[in-house]
Amino acid sequence: MKFYEQLNPKQKIAVDTIEGPLLVLAGPGTGKTQLLSVRAASILKKTGARPENILILTYTNPAAKAMKERLASVIGPAGYDVEVGTFHSFANSMIQESAEAANYIGDKILMDDVDRIKAIEYILNNTDGVEDIRPFRAPFLYVRELLNKISDLKKDDVTPKILENYLKAKDSLYRSMEDKYMKRLKALSLVYTKYEELKEIPVKGLFDERGRYDFDDMIIFAVQAIRKEPLLGKDYRDRYMYIMVDEYQDTNGAQLDLLFELSGTEKANICCVGDDDQSIYRFQGANIDNFKRLERRFPGIKKVFLTDNYRSSDDLIKASGKILDLIDVRVAEKTLNSVKEFSNKELTYRELSTEEEELIYIADRVKELKSRAETDTGLSDEERKHPYNGIAVLVRKREHILKITDAFLRRGIPYATDGKEDIGREKRVSQLMDALELAHIDLIDAESKDTALYKVLIADYFGIPQADILRFVNFAHKERKRPDGEKTLLSAFFAYFSSDRDELKLEAPERFKRAFEVVKELLTDAYDTPVHMLLINFIKDAGIYEYILREYSKNG
Repeated sequence: MKFYEQLNPKQKIAVDTIEGPLLVLAGPGTGKTQLLSVRAASILKKTGARPENILILTYTNPAAKAMKERLASVIGPAGYDVEVGTFHSFANSMIQESAEAANYIGDKILMDDVDRIKAIEYILNNTDGVEDIRPFRAPFLYVRELLNKISDLKKDDVTPKILENYLKAKDSLYRSMEDKYMKRLKALSLVYTKYEELKEIPVKGLFDERGRYDFDDMIIFAVQAIRKEPLLGKDYRDRYMYIMVDEYQDTNGAQLDLLFELSGTEKANICCVGDDDQSIYRFQGANIDNFKRLERRFPGIKKVFLTDNYRSSDDLIKASGKILDLIDVRVAEKTLNSVKEFSNKELTYRELSTEEEELIYIADRVKELKSRAETDTGLSDEERKHPYNGIAVLVRKREHILKITDAFLRRGIPYATDGKEDIGREKRVSQLMDALELAHIDLIDAESKDTALYKVLIADYFGIPQADILRFVNFAHKERKRPDGEKTLLSAFFAYFSSDRDELKLEAPERFKRAFEVVKELLTDAYDTPVHMLLINFIKDAGIYEYILREYSKNG
């Protein structure tokens, strides 16, 4: 097998270890993807297993697709018969085969992001005891954070009851403490409990009687099904005689529950490939505890360390090694070795005092490299003509991209971004979505309309002082209590600003009045204007583009 001959000795050990549990600790650039595909080929060659008896679990859908293609190149057409997928896609297929899980889900609808946000906003509006995570002037400030925390809790097998019991235990120890952190934890616990309850009950204007389930529930359902249905578990264990897991460090508690249920005994034929040094990315899900849990589950697990790096120069590996040496807990001490010849390029370090200095340095450096490329006779005419194409900036977190692109815009540097983008979370996009929500003619729920109006009014491009917003909200609240008063924020908004009333003594009445004219135009146009034109008109009327330009020029 030609692919086998291309492996180094340690990779061959991992490929040849077919029976029993195996942990392959593989740093970046050590050829772990190639290893998994060759290992699958070795299993098919040396055992009586068929392609459908092999299960490979990956972290993302693109990784699953790439693995399928690699398997096909190594094994041939049979590679497409190997079961490759993410934990979630595999869990979903399990649910389809489980009578109990199917009965439980029934007609339930999978929640999208909008459903989840609506659920949290409803809870914040209708639940006492959540004041610490519901600021008065921005009651939905923590909606995204709450959803992320609930997702994290589910991934780590923490149910609302477990969290509630944990907080009760803490209370008995720190009863006298007025701890803001504990108050927020209690509020989170309450929101989490209500969130799970809300999925089961119909709420007018929110969810119908069919009920809901979210993305994280799929793995939980699969684990429950395999635990409650012994025959289902046996069927899966008989079917998948060999299990491999890629990017093991990224697995979470619920995924490990599923993996261990599928594995069966301590002698299961399971191979996990991961990089324990990526535990520095705990904020993204990577977790050193996963490796400890694996060793507890399979006490005699064999370990293979891949240390030959085919991707990076020796200088780069040594630089990264200095950072990795700072990690407190590692599964094993290991040093990567560069085994490929690279052109000798200098690795430059820069330590800067502030984030702003760093952004200026990056922009200046890009300009310098661009000028150098334009006169480099070693480059092609095309490369000299488009010098920016040969420059890349890598960042640790996605939010850093926005700061760097801002710096590039100010310096006139063209750029393109790559990576996973959640455009709906960008500030300006989110603001436009709020305007569309307000203009939605089918949205008749007054509470949702009021929420959308509030979000539009607090947008920075209108520049309405917070004190004015607060005065108006209080005015609308008093109106609602009057027998003949306006009953919604929207109706109070129109009633007050359609006339020349001034009893609120606003600091900037002209800004509020301008917002009123823009909103009135938006709602009028909503009935007969295409969405794209509605947005274009709103951007123009609200002066959003001019506001953004002013902000950029103000920031240099």
